[in-house]
Amino acid sequence: MHQPHSAFGQHYDLVARVRDLIKEFGYATPTVEPDPTTGTPAFTYTIGLRLHTAHDGYELVTAGLPADLAGSIIQRTVECLAAQNIIPSHGLILPQIAGEYSVRLHRARNCDWFINGMRTLATPADPEVWQILVPDKHGVFPGDTDYPADQLRAQPLL
Repeated sequence: MHQPHSAFGQHYDLVARVRDLIKEFGYATPTVEPDPTTGTPAFTYTIGLRLHTAHDGYELVTAGLPADLAGSIIQRTVECLAAQNIIPSHGLILPQIAGEYSVRLHRARNCDWFINGMRTLATPADPEVWQILVPDKHGVFPGDTDYPADQLRAQPLL
């Protein structure tokens, strides 16, 4: 019997696992590690969230955060939006999502790093994507005039 190429098999296993997570939890949150050679930051995003009526057509993403923190922030944001029946909007502040800190939603415009995963594993149409921004230790968000320019590379606005 012919065995599939190992890379194809790994891809198939990954796709199957993501689909299983969507069935079980309503969405999956893959993380892509940073690439120091290109300067691409780590990012974690949802796949499948938009398929549920509580999240009417959108997905969420974080950029530049460690995977464990990003996953926790996404989960708490999903729960907050659903529990309070909130529709995301640009600049929306959600209190105490990142511990004692609030997070801010930013309408993502540059989704090139992850949009193919969203298309392949959920539906072919591009979703609305909201970036979850985490403030620095002083409560200043990326994109604010007081946010240090050197930190913007760590958590870029998409």
